[in-house]
Amino acid sequence: SWYSGLRSRLIAHWHATGPLTVFPTFNCSELYSPACLELLGCKVTYDQQSFGMPHDMPSVFERWRLVAANPVACAQYFDVFMHAVWEVLFGWPIGSPRQVNPNCLFGEVQSGCHKCRANLSHPVGI
Repeated sequence: SWYSGLRSRLIAHWHATGPLTVFPTFNCSELYSPACLELLGCKVTYDQQSFGMPHDMPSVFERWRLVAANPVACAQYFDVFMHAVWEVLFGWPIGSPRQVNPNCLFGEVQSGCHKCRANLSHPVGI
């Protein structure tokens, strides 16, 4: 079948080039996260007709004002976000020398690192 052929090609590729390497990018921007905006005191509603996407988001100016006025809440959001990414997706709690849950979303992970980067391509960072 098609799937067994695909699996055979993937296994052959694995043997030829080594294990799969993934470089995921996660956007934890406070300005566009409904979870962070709720932490900052905004009421965010979700539309079921658009598959649960948030609507009634404050304007970008209002979001900037909220973020600038609440740096501690934004830092706490970032900390929770990073812990969730590493523990849930990679099965590797922050501070642990190795993966503790190989049954996570990404499966067995041999090594990992994270790099925090600010978007400096635009004067206001958006």
